[in-house]
Amino acid sequence: LTALYQPIIDFRSQAIFGYEGFIRGPSDSPLHSPHSLLEAAELEGKNSELENICREIVISQFIALNLPSRLFFNAIPITIENPKKGAEKTLALLENSDLLPEDITLEFNEPFPFSDISTMRRAINHYRNIGFSVAFDNLGCSQSSLRNLEKLSPDFIKIDRYYIQGIDQDPQKQNYLLNL
Repeated sequence: LTALYQPIIDFRSQAIFGYEGFIRGPSDSPLHSPHSLLEAAELEGKNSELENICREIVISQFIALNLPSRLFFNAIPITIENPKKGAEKTLALLENSDLLPEDITLEFNEPFPFSDISTMRRAINHYRNIGFSVAFDNLGCSQSSLRNLEKLSPDFIKIDRYYIQGIDQDPQKQNYLLNL
């Protein structure tokens, strides 16, 4: 497994605000796609192990690269189901580095992988109490987007690509995003 990092730009300051860490499987295999990798882990009952390995690789390589900003990375469902365990493992990875929980943002992809809003709220509160921040990724790709946004109040919102592509030419998209 390999970590890749994509810069996140603050358009107001034109500066790099952070980096999103991605995991990819071997480039010459069907497991290169994160979706395929997650499906394979699910089939084998290895979600928890994959979550731990991905988190370790993304954080340790980020530390080794000494990138001077915030790290965003996707959290998979197991993170929500057992936030205490996920937070402990993440804190252990940060232990011998200059990174603090305040430098880490967990991204939860929409549609959100949880059965009820109270489970998600408890997980988010647990991570926030430690110092982590929370982002919703791909906002707008499901029917419950605005309801979840209002009830869960993420620290960051990453809008689904559909709304961003061609936004400079589409007044409806501009209006929608300005009124979130």
